[in-house]
Amino acid sequence: MTQSKGTVLVVEDDDYKFERAQRAISDTGISDLRIVRKITSHDAYLWMRENYCDLLVLDLCVPRRSGENPIMDAGPQLLEKVFRQDSGCNMPGRVIGLSAHTEAIAKYAEFFNREGIILATYSNESTDWEEVVVRTLTQHLMVGELKAKGMIIPLHGIRTIADWHRTLADVAFRASWWCPVSGWWYGRFSIFQFLSPFSRRAKILWFRERYTRALDENADILGKNGRPSVVAHSFGTFILGNALLRYQDIRVDKVVLCGCILPTNFPWRELIENGQVNAVLNCVGVEDYWPVVSSLVIPGTGRSGRIGFSSIHENMFERKGNLSHSEFFDSRQMKNQWMPFFERAFDITPSVETNHIPIPSGDYAYLAPILSMLVWLFGITFASLLLYGIAMAYIFLFHSLTQFLNQVFDHVFLFFKGMFV
Repeated sequence: MTQSKGTVLVVEDDDYKFERAQRAISDTGISDLRIVRKITSHDAYLWMRENYCDLLVLDLCVPRRSGENPIMDAGPQLLEKVFRQDSGCNMPGRVIGLSAHTEAIAKYAEFFNREGIILATYSNESTDWEEVVVRTLTQHLMVGELKAKGMIIPLHGIRTIADWHRTLADVAFRASWWCPVSGWWYGRFSIFQFLSPFSRRAKILWFRERYTRALDENADILGKNGRPSVVAHSFGTFILGNALLRYQDIRVDKVVLCGCILPTNFPWRELIENGQVNAVLNCVGVEDYWPVVSSLVIPGTGRSGRIGFSSIHENMFERKGNLSHSEFFDSRQMKNQWMPFFERAFDITPSVETNHIPIPSGDYAYLAPILSMLVWLFGITFASLLLYGIAMAYIFLFHSLTQFLNQVFDHVFLFFKGMFV
């Protein structure tokens, strides 16, 4: 395997687009930077079996092989092939997908986010995609030289592709923090998955496994105390809080909560005294109604993102604003409020023994299970009626079509019968 200080593989069949990408990469001023171009996805695959690249810039619409026309699926199919454990390819350090087709962007947005891959829209009139390429390459090559102050884990909510992860990563990098995006998108979590205690528990287990792997992968940039900090939103706050209560080996430095759906009596004080958490900043949105809705229908949740926590520790802080559920992710707020919080030192005197902390039952301990069951029953009833309606419509149409064809057949039969009789 060959490797240089920095290698960029550009898979692009259009000469003009490649020249623009090449010029943008060259203008970074990074020394000893090698740019390799491949026209087809097959040639790129063969190259990655023998070589490593720090950045793969991949046009989604390229030819599969020489002599073939470009197809929209060639780029994603290449990634799926490369990511297979038996591919034999050297995994690229970072990947950026490019496409000028809005239908391709919409089709593959979830796949790219699931893999932690940036998907940028190409335009002849815009340089935004060039800036994405340059920023991603620079961050990847400089992370080893960053002398990071620590690592920040992003945890998103349900039904989202978590674009704010990348905004936070950029803000954190400029403040000398490392915020990895890859691997921290757990997919779209539907309403019915959210209602299911088994699905919620599965994501808590996912966090524990991902947390353990992240500590092993980033041991050199975790900071002085060897712990990551966390920014969690909505269902991400539920995952983090319950993972901390279930697994005492999970320990984090500082926590920023947005749109929090944990109970108002969540035991942050006890977690801090146990030494599992150092400090908490709860960003409260007084116009955020989702924590209230969640507390009514999801057992174990609460309104802390709307009204705050009832139990306060000296290392706990709340910042209230007239914000709704998804208005917390402005880059200026991240820079001016979150980064100073992450850099602040706190005196921690954990107890000698780690005490057991019960899991709170939620703000509406008795009402939420009943309403949750009613929502399930409503959903099942609605789905059953919908399927019944579709089945009846199909039977009616099939019956009507059968009658129509029988009438046509009878008329045709009588017509020919009249001709020959």
